[in-house]
Amino acid sequence: METSKRSKLTADALKQFQQGVSLVFSGWVALQDAVNGGWGGLYSREKAVSIEYSVLSFFCQPKNNEPLCIFDLEDLLCDGMNSMSLMDYEGECEEVANKLMVMYEECLEGDYQSIQRLRDARPIRHVVPVSKDLHQRCSLLPSLVTWNKGTAKKQDNDVKRAKEH
Repeated sequence: METSKRSKLTADALKQFQQGVSLVFSGWVALQDAVNGGWGGLYSREKAVSIEYSVLSFFCQPKNNEPLCIFDLEDLLCDGMNSMSLMDYEGECEEVANKLMVMYEECLEGDYQSIQRLRDARPIRHVVPVSKDLHQRCSLLPSLVTWNKGTAKKQDNDVKRAKEH
């Protein structure tokens, strides 16, 4: 699957999709190891949150009305992994991108079975908190992503300066 139709999720589908994304991220062993081990620096958790916001933004607020491209999603995930000082071992970015794209397509159709299977397999741990009005929050995603990236970068630079002195 290379592309996805450019359609909007209903409010319920968006809530389900966001939970699904959180479940996929909480089950991504390499990412969780990086967060728990602090491999992305002192602010590894914030970087993971930023990656999740970026993924939600990718689906909720495309740069244009062109179809979603799985390769763009893979690049986004790999960039996030690189920010955590991780490499894409064994095609994990591709695997996660495929899961997310399939999940998005299913949510567009009102099918939440894959998300339910993830719920049944493990508890939900929301990296990105769920709000009542998800459509409104999706409109805020770019500013939150920018804030998270800027904050994490500033904090990493502060740590580097402290180590130098």
